[in-house]
Amino acid sequence: MSLKKCKKCGILFADNNSSNNRNLCPQCFKEERKEFVKVRDYLWSNPGADLNELHQKTGVSKKLIQKFIREGRFEQR
Repeated sequence: MSLKKCKKCGILFADNNSSNNRNLCPQCFKEERKEFVKVRDYLWSNPGADLNELHQKTGVSKKLIQKFIREGRFEQR
């Protein structure tokens, strides 16, 4: 277990899970997960949606959507 500083809110938190390489506290991680689900669900219903449409329809920031894309979180498995 180690202490980490959350990249989003800046608080210190105990990192019990070394696989969480996002460096987010549990609360920010949970919020980011909710944002991901919004985007993912919209994409399921609208597979041709572009970045601007995703942002406008879900309210999720373009920067965060781009992060999800870079991480490969929308890849088919």
